[in-house]
Amino acid sequence: MEYNNGHIEGAVRVFVGTLQDNLYKISKDKQVVIHCQGGDRAAIAYAILRRNGFDTIKNYSGGMKEWLANPGKTI
Repeated sequence: MEYNNGHIEGAVRVFVGTLQDNLYKISKDKQVVIHCQGGDRAAIAYAILRRNGFDTIKNYSGGMKEWLANPGKTI
């Protein structure tokens, strides 16, 4: 539901509760920016990815609430 309410263009939706089973959907060779609606689940996702060898990741801690409130913002 959150994804349908707004997401960053080009975002790949992977629910944090299934992230461990979907790591193959995320490239280790590209910069990855993690976000959720408010930032809490993104912090959990960040920890899961780091634990699984992802080094080029950033957590957009402001979440979609901040992103949508600031059109044109860059990460």
